[in-house]
This record gives sequence, structure tokens and C-alpha cells, in this order.
Amino acid sequence: MLDKIAYLQSKMQPKATPEDAPRLFDLVRVKDQSVVPAFYYALRDTLVAEDIEQASRIAYGKTRYRVVTLEGSLIDISGTMTGGGRVARSGGMRASIVRQFTNGTSRCCELR
Repeated sequence: MLDKIAYLQSKMQPKATPEDAPRLFDLVRVKDQSVVPAFYYALRDTLVAEDIEQASRIAYGKTRYRVVTLEGSLIDISGTMTGGGRVARSGGMRASIVRQFTNGTSRCCELR
């Protein structure tokens, strides 16, 4: 299966994003590099935004993007919005990611 998605290798390279929002794919760290294309296949160029306001600016800009917020809201390329809400929930982005992201850095730590 992995050989069928090897064509994605060139698309996995870091790229400039609106508002310097990190790609979710770039935040994922794996031990077995052979499975990296599978992660890119699933996540593609999904961007991570601090909040729904930033996500909306990015998603509905000149170029459409799939954007997920730290709270768990998702805006798809088609423009549909899912998740989120006003009540804080557990199970969103890992706390260490949220801390580092809200400290003004766009690089993130290893996901476990």
C-alpha cells in the first residue's frame, strides 16, 4: 500500500502557509520513516490555527485550506465547519502542543 502513495513524497516538503500556521503533518513525528507517506496521505496540508477566528481567515482566504483549531473545530476545503463549541472539552490537541503553540512558536514538539 505504501508504494502506491510514494508519489506524495515531493508534496511532503515544508512550505509557506498563511499566517505561518503550521501544517498538522509537520507536527507529527514517527519512529518508522517508511510510514510518513501514509500520514501525509491522511493529513495532507491541513493547517493548525489557534482559534476559530484565525481558522476562518485562513480557510476562507484567497486559497482554500483545511484548517483545524486547537479546540478541535475543523473547517474543510469545501467550507463545512464541524466540532468545536463554546464549552471546553478534553481530547483536543495535546496540552503540550497547546502550550507551545500559544507561547508564540509555530514549531511543535513530538506527538506521543
